Amino acid sequence: MKKTLLLIFALFMGTNMAFAQKSVAEKAAGTYSGLLYIGMGSPVTDETESSEANIRLEKETDTTVKFVLPNFKYGSMSLGDIVLTNIPVYEKADGTIAFGENNPQTLSLVGGMVSANVNIDHSNSTINGAYASVDVYVTTRILFSDVSIYVRFQGNNGDYEPEGIAHEMVGTRTGTAYSQYDGTVTSTSPTSSASAVITATNAQTIGLTLTGVEAQGVEIGDIVFGAVTVTDKGDGTATIGDATATGSIMGAMDYTMTLNGAKSYWSTDSMALDITADIAGMAFHIIFTTGVLPAEEEGPVVTTGPAAELAGTYTAAIYVAMGEPVSAETPKFIDAPIVIEAQSETTVRFTLKDFSLDGVNSLGDIVLNNIPVEKQADGTFKFGTNAPQAVSLAGGAIQANVNIDETTSYVDGEDLYIDVPVEAVGQYIYVHIGLPVTTGIAQVTTLAPNATVYDLQGRRVNSPRTSGVYVIGGKRVYLK
Repeated sequence: MKKTLLLIFALFMGTNMAFAQKSVAEKAAGTYSGLLYIGMGSPVTDETESSEANIRLEKETDTTVKFVLPNFKYGSMSLGDIVLTNIPVYEKADGTIAFGENNPQTLSLVGGMVSANVNIDHSNSTINGAYASVDVYVTTRILFSDVSIYVRFQGNNGDYEPEGIAHEMVGTRTGTAYSQYDGTVTSTSPTSSASAVITATNAQTIGLTLTGVEAQGVEIGDIVFGAVTVTDKGDGTATIGDATATGSIMGAMDYTMTLNGAKSYWSTDSMALDITADIAGMAFHIIFTTGVLPAEEEGPVVTTGPAAELAGTYTAAIYVAMGEPVSAETPKFIDAPIVIEAQSETTVRFTLKDFSLDGVNSLGDIVLNNIPVEKQADGTFKFGTNAPQAVSLAGGAIQANVNIDETTSYVDGEDLYIDVPVEAVGQYIYVHIGLPVTTGIAQVTTLAPNATVYDLQGRRVNSPRTSGVYVIGGKRVYLK
């Protein structure tokens, strides 16, 4: 008995749900107010004059409607009502309503004086939400000549009641836009306060505009995704389809934005949009969210090995030369913080904070990852072979290739001697960090007690056993 009652209840609910859903004819039905364009003998164009008019669509079956254009006029002459019955209608995947093929119907106009064949041009007539654009083709005979009359109505349904997930999404959501040049977006990526503005085109299509988005500090302006398909998941959330937006920044840098639907979503409580961007040939990753990105997962803390011993924050002199290596004549530029972090037992992340070419305006941090380090027998640290890494400076406006010159760079206690060549726009900027570069070779025959001696590879030498050039006290000397 209980199973029977449950079955009856389920059938009852299913029937009521079916009743609650409008048929396509009911969705199309209503009185539309707008403009009527009439082309006598030739199709309607942008130059065709218009006049105010109404049309009615009335449901006949779930999939057919009656079309009524009351008091059809040409100039001052009233031709009467155009009434077409059994016009097929169907709903497309994007939510728009289209008209099906329909044969011309013979109508009596001008009080029976004129007979005309009339049909709706199904290939060019649609209803999109409240808005309808309907082309009507009329052929008749006036006096002794066949005449074609092209009629176009465009207007809005005053009886339209929005429905569908797209209309639920309408509004403005304020959140945060995270951006990252050529990498993964994390909670530490640069941010800007941004908004997503949603309008409904129809039940399943939205217009989406992002405002206030910045990429690495550069304001992009409005990003407009014209028509984005959305799908109701039935649980208060919606999936968002792929879309593309194009534009330019300050009229100088063209961009293409790709909305990744598989990684984007909307719900009544939150929203996230995943965007990959090409800005003037540079790859960016942008995430807009009304929430907060999770913190980047950190690896285990490295506590042993040469990298852990070397790790720390150093303050060192910075020397910068354009186009040629730093020399003894290059003046000290500024003092700047250098951060070395252990990433594994034998590799470090090297960061030159707030790199600048004028000592005032920061171009951003130079960050190099996974630089090999090795501790020498004399307690100094050498850097291993490392390929140039791509570094984004000036908010993405400058792309540089940077590495540490392992042949000349070393760390001795708190003393740094590090060469960092920076290649940008086909030019080299030579950056030297720490102890000054020396030129000229002084000749000595005896060493001062407790003198610290390095070979030209930066390795500490306790007791030089062969004659040659060494570095003593930051100067090159020749020992016999």
